[in-house]
Formats: sequence, C-alpha cells, structure tokens
Amino acid sequence: MMRNRGPRARFVLLMVVVSIALLPSCRRGPDEPPDGEPISDSTDAGQLELNALDFPLENPQLNISLSTSPPGLVATYNGEASIELADTKRPDLRYTFDADFPENPSRSPKSVEEFERFIGKHNDGSFSDSGVMKTALGTAAWASGTYFEEDQSFGDVRLFVPHPSQTGILILSAVCPSEEATVEDRLATMKEILTHVS
Repeated sequence: MMRNRGPRARFVLLMVVVSIALLPSCRRGPDEPPDGEPISDSTDAGQLELNALDFPLENPQLNISLSTSPPGLVATYNGEASIELADTKRPDLRYTFDADFPENPSRSPKSVEEFERFIGKHNDGSFSDSGVMKTALGTAAWASGTYFEEDQSFGDVRLFVPHPSQTGILILSAVCPSEEATVEDRLATMKEILTHVS
C-alpha cells in the first residue's frame, strides 16, 4: 500500500530526479578547462599530459647521464637501454637514445650505411640525405629517411656520435610523421640535447 505523499515531499523527489537527469550535461569534457579558461599550451601542461620524468636521468645500460632537456622537451621514458624525450607541442615527435658497445651491440643501425639498409627494408622506405656535424660530444654522422606505416609517412633522422666513455657509439633518433618537423629542425634540437649528456 502506497502512502500519500504531501506536496513538499513530491517537490523534493522531483528535484532529485531532475538533478540526476541533468548531472551528465554539467560535467566537463576531458580537455575542457574549468570556468571557461583557455587550455594552456605551456610546457607545464605538456609535461603533465606526457607524464614527464624528473631530471637528472641516469641510465646504466646506456652509460650516460642526462642533466636536463632543451625547452619544450620532456623525458617520458628511461629504461631498457633507452631514454626517450617528447616534444610537448608535437607529442608525436620523439627523440630516443640508444648505444652501441663492443660488448653489447645495439640492434639499431649504428652507422649511416646500416641506416640506409634499415630504411630500404621498410614499406616504401626512402633514404633522403646524410652528412656530418659538430656536437658537444664530438663529430657526428647523421642520416635521414622516410617510410610508410599504417598509411602515414614517417620521417626518421639518426645521429651517430662518439659515446662520452669513448668506448662505443651513442645513437640519437628523431622520428615523427613527416609533416611534423623538418630534418634541419630535428638536427638542431638533437645537437642541443647532446649538450646535456655526459
């Protein structure tokens, strides 16, 4: 048997039902800032989104230390014989360290010639250019190429530099969708990254 509710009880019940129905439309979207403020594209916002690691970074497998990163880059991975940095404004642009030692050879290409063969094995891979440049760790050889993966063109730039220990080669790669950054831009950033390596 149902009790006869008074007008006040029916009003409260109605307000609860209306509140529950409207609640989802009041939630913020994942990228919507509170109070209508614009989303900041600052490094801090990018660091939060990319789960940035704290500096300095030590990597025993690579036998290097990275004191910091150039402005606009954050460290997103350190382990398994690699360190990865990401561009906060172009998260698809990643810079990755690898190393080649006589006692622990790298599976990555460790010379311009090996890189050219590596690119040639990719779907529609095309070797683009190569050269040498001065860096904080010594004279480095570099090479660039493109390939297709999942119907998208990727640009791959590799820098091969003497390891700080002088016992191997430090390999720094910059990979991103081809339209994200020019080879020249990536080489300039890679050169700056190496100023923080010891």
